[in-house]
Amino acid sequence: MESFERTCGRPLIFRGVMGGKSHDELVAHAKSVGKDFQREKATEQYACLVSEVMDYCAVLIAEGDPFISLTDGGGILSEFSAARRKKLEQSDEESDEHEIRLRRGQRAYAFQGHEDFGHTCPGYERLLSAGICGVIDEAKALFEKERNVPKKNFYRLILRVWTSARSLALRMADAGEGANDENLSLAAKNLRFLADHPPMTFMQALQTIALYYELQQNIEDTPVRSLGKLDRLLYPFYRYDVEKNNKSVKDIEEEFSYFLRHLDSYKACSNIPFALCETDPSLPRENELTRILLRVTLRCRFSNIKVHLNYRPDLSEEIVSMVNDAIRSGSNSVVYINSDITVSALEKIGIEREDAEDFNVVGCYEPCAREEIPCSCAGRLNFTKAVELAVNSGEDMLTGEHYAAAAPDCDEICSFEEMMEIVKAQLRAFAEGSLKSAKQRERVQIYLHASPLLSATYPSSFYGGKDVYADYGAKYNNTSICGMGIATAADSLYAIQEIVFRQKRMKLSEFTRILRKNWQGEEPLRLYIKNRIPKYGNNVQEVDAIAAELVEYTANLINGKPNARGGVFRFALFSVDSRFPLGEHTAASADGRFSGEPLSKNAGASACADRNGLPALLLSVLSYDHTLIPDGMVLDVVLHSSSVSGEDGLKAMNTAVKTYLDKGGFAVHINVLDAELLRRAQKHPEQYANLQVRLCGWNVLFSSLSRRDQDEFIAQAEVAQ
Repeated sequence: MESFERTCGRPLIFRGVMGGKSHDELVAHAKSVGKDFQREKATEQYACLVSEVMDYCAVLIAEGDPFISLTDGGGILSEFSAARRKKLEQSDEESDEHEIRLRRGQRAYAFQGHEDFGHTCPGYERLLSAGICGVIDEAKALFEKERNVPKKNFYRLILRVWTSARSLALRMADAGEGANDENLSLAAKNLRFLADHPPMTFMQALQTIALYYELQQNIEDTPVRSLGKLDRLLYPFYRYDVEKNNKSVKDIEEEFSYFLRHLDSYKACSNIPFALCETDPSLPRENELTRILLRVTLRCRFSNIKVHLNYRPDLSEEIVSMVNDAIRSGSNSVVYINSDITVSALEKIGIEREDAEDFNVVGCYEPCAREEIPCSCAGRLNFTKAVELAVNSGEDMLTGEHYAAAAPDCDEICSFEEMMEIVKAQLRAFAEGSLKSAKQRERVQIYLHASPLLSATYPSSFYGGKDVYADYGAKYNNTSICGMGIATAADSLYAIQEIVFRQKRMKLSEFTRILRKNWQGEEPLRLYIKNRIPKYGNNVQEVDAIAAELVEYTANLINGKPNARGGVFRFALFSVDSRFPLGEHTAASADGRFSGEPLSKNAGASACADRNGLPALLLSVLSYDHTLIPDGMVLDVVLHSSSVSGEDGLKAMNTAVKTYLDKGGFAVHINVLDAELLRRAQKHPEQYANLQVRLCGWNVLFSSLSRRDQDEFIAQAEVAQ
């Protein structure tokens, strides 16, 4: 294999080796099949289309790449689902007042519920131990002995899809062998072996993961949002190469570098994540491969790769220092996830402990227990909108519509305690609306999606003879609803408490009129509230108590409630980029925010509102119980580069991270920024093409951000300084 050092400077340029049909032909057929919808489950047609795409798509190869996994098969199955979804929506009319209110609330971004097929962690242990051939052999044996007709049909479809996957692997091998390239020839050799054997070497295991990722993520259109705990998964193959093939650590590092570059070329939405460090407390926290994989990842700095670092108190200081040193040097690819808190949170919603302890994180921060389908972004709930309705007699300020709980006239509210109860009534209506909407979508998901690839990697699904989506075949079929804008809501309520009920500067009805007018003519008051009234994120007990009350109340409205798939709902507390559309549909808020501006990000303070330093921010976010948030949450920390420089700066950074997590924090990721550097990068993007920041839950190049996002990072860096 040609050395990575010699090829890493060359971009991967992919060319297609044509299959039997063009991409457009496959799309046209998928659309046609989707339109021919007679309200039958998706299983049969979906599997046949997945198989057809594998049989006829083009293979993409790049000179110097020792991995082959890409095809032009992406987006085809989404056309099938879109055609079916359109026919379902045409027959789904507003039939009664309750349905009309649900739709109003969803259009207003107060609450939402929808299907989510996009957050999965396949059963990699099964995939790597059995290989493609093992799945085929086992499915064939089960098909031959099965007498139950639906189960027999399930195994027939599994056989068809996985046989096509094997044929595609061989076509990829043919493409590599015909390229006259040393690295592609190695990929071809590995693929030809993997068609009939499970992986044995480190490179073969990596090739298996890369190939499977393409099959499920792009061809089957069931997004893969974790590659699993790679240090655990790859360790047996690493030991095999060291002991049997005399591979050195440098050899392993080189092979993993190539693997990361290959994955980075996908440019996947929200990055491609994998986990490091053990979550099961009965196993060693790290192994010798942990440091190798972490070192390579931090060194390569590929912008589309991110790491979920599973934290326990026994995580070595060396690992924490390695990560934080890289972060302060500009490598923003790591988020810390608290294993102990995650396990406790999953247990609280009924997941067995051994399954909870073997969790992975799918997407940004969302835990996924072993053999769980978490549907981790199936609904949203707008905390700030609940405050808006509470002060406006239950009426949306922007649309004039009523869709949640009835609320009294402003001047009938005599105390802040009454105000909080009215907000809770809105949140209760929002939660009910989100759960109901999500359940409605779950009942029709059987017509929209199936997953013969993912189903074969989940033992509960495979041996039960049920698809994980079309038959709800996973061991845990859960659904997640996310609360958003918590800091904006808490700050708004505290401002109302101060201005109306304590200082008595005006009646609540007067304050509400100011918000309806979007602060027009009231700039002195807005600035007073924005700059002088205490905010969440500064360890002000009264403000933090409001946030805690809202979080814990809402979590109890959602956690453990039954969904439509035999599972339960789970609560989350993150906003990612949804804070922008939610903000656009939310009127001016009492914290000084203008109508249409973004809501607060994730579990942190409103932008630039945390002015009392990092310890105060950490304590505010720790004011509520993070084990009530089984679908995950995160604190975004922004530090100025001067505060973490030198050995003392690194020690302070380590202490802050460990203290927050040891005291019960769920997850944290860090940006170390310099406002002046960011201004230069904004003015001269071509000179800072590789400058990365951590946006919500994924890495992005600073130059790729909108001006609005860039300005927010610059402002946060100024506050941190």
